[in-house]
Amino acid sequence: MVNFSKIGHGHRFFLLPQRTSQLGLHTGPGDDKIELAQDIKNVEDRLDEPSITLNSFILSPPPTGRSDLDWDRDESWFRANNVLFMNNSNYVQKVFDTLGVFDSTEATSSPQTI
Repeated sequence: MVNFSKIGHGHRFFLLPQRTSQLGLHTGPGDDKIELAQDIKNVEDRLDEPSITLNSFILSPPPTGRSDLDWDRDESWFRANNVLFMNNSNYVQKVFDTLGVFDSTEATSSPQTI
């Protein structure tokens, strides 16, 4: 888990490095790690604390073949489920864009791995 704080707001997010071929060998797109993106937002809603944002992201090397990504899903589905492919040069920026962190100089502390 990574903890990133801006003045008055805390971001907690999971970065899960995982090949798409190893996700849900039996479950495919319904894999628990993929569903964590929605599950953690449900937890955020139950917390009812506007100063805390929760997210999870899967960082995956690009698919190397049809067997790596035989889910019949397009790129927008992966983005919506916070599955980012590391062949995209701005995948790290996409994480921060999703978090709403545009100016790292506003941070009150450096990101910390917990």
